[in-house]
Amino acid sequence: MQRFQAKRGRFISILLFSVIILPLLAVLFDQPLLLEKPVVLLPLATPIILVIWVYFDTGYRIEEGRFYYRSAFLRGSVDIDSIHEIEVGKTKWSGMKKAAISQNGMTIRYRPFEEVYVAPTDNEQLIAALVKINPRIAVQRY
Repeated sequence: MQRFQAKRGRFISILLFSVIILPLLAVLFDQPLLLEKPVVLLPLATPIILVIWVYFDTGYRIEEGRFYYRSAFLRGSVDIDSIHEIEVGKTKWSGMKKAAISQNGMTIRYRPFEEVYVAPTDNEQLIAALVKINPRIAVQRY
C-alpha cells in the first residue's frame, strides 16, 4: 500500500487559523456572556469542526489496483485500470468531485465521463505510481 499526503494550500491554512481564532476572540471580549450561556459558542463550533475535519482527513492511497481518495465526507475509489487520462496543472473550480484542499493538483479521468480532482504534495510521485500499474494512462501537463 502506498500513501500520498494531500497538499495543504495557503487558503485552507488561513481559513483554519481564522475559524480557530474567532471563538477565542469571542471568549476574550465577552467572558461573562459565555460563562452564563456557553451554548452561544455552538454556532461557531460547527464550521471549526468541519474545517479541521477536511484539513486533517484529506489524503490518497493506492492499494490492490485501486486508487482511494478521501477528504472528510467525500470518499471514494477508482479502479486504476479504468483511468484513461490525468490532467496536471489545471485547477477547476466547479463541476467535479474535489478531494483536495489546494490548487495545482490534477484531474484524474476514469470511465467514460467520471473525474476526480486531487492535490497530493508531489503530483509526479502519484502519477508515476498510477502509470506503473496502468501504462495506458495519458498524462497532459499545462
